[in-house]
Amino acid sequence: MKIGITNDHRGVKKKQLLTNFLTDLGYTINNYGTDTEDSVDFPDYAYKLGRAIQNNEVDLGIAICGTGIGMSIVLNKMKQNGKLQELEENEGCLLCKGSKC
Repeated sequence: MKIGITNDHRGVKKKQLLTNFLTDLGYTINNYGTDTEDSVDFPDYAYKLGRAIQNNEVDLGIAICGTGIGMSIVLNKMKQNGKLQELEENEGCLLCKGSKC
């Protein structure tokens, strides 16, 4: 199973922890997030993950930002605009998480 993971600058450490954990469990991880703590715009990275889901590059997605709310808003807007049909058909394919949780 392929899992896409994305993050903004606030989610770098959490992404590294999750990537290591999931890789140890045998999952393939595709990184769509930033690897630096330099400030970035989270919508750009949420969109990358959304496109990966749409293009069937990954089976599941994990999005990490400061609160998890920003990424979820972007991905839900993509869903409402019909850009993420997979999200409509499979409501369990995406997890948005706050970096402080």
